[in-house]
Amino acid sequence: MVDHLFFHVDFTRSIWYLLSDKLIFELSWTDDKRKKMKKETGKNLRELGYFASLGISVALSIFIGLGVGLWLDKKFETNPILMFVGLGLGIVAGFSNIIRAGKKGKDY
Repeated sequence: MVDHLFFHVDFTRSIWYLLSDKLIFELSWTDDKRKKMKKETGKNLRELGYFASLGISVALSIFIGLGVGLWLDKKFETNPILMFVGLGLGIVAGFSNIIRAGKKGKDY
């Protein structure tokens, strides 16, 4: 029967010890594993940031196209023709961002 159980975790060196009476268990991570884990974590965070910003980029492309169309309408006095052209170009640009993200997502 185990009288006492001591569990120690040292996160600075990623070494785990489980001590119980006469039982000693040690698991240590090598520097290579730690570097690989940091690299994968960084890659995952970059992917998450890219896909999280996708909605903003779609909305911005639509509003920029609409804004340019309105500005050109005022400049050339062609209400509302160039507004619809700018809006259409903004929507096309937004959907091209979605398609590009889909292709990039398949690579991961």
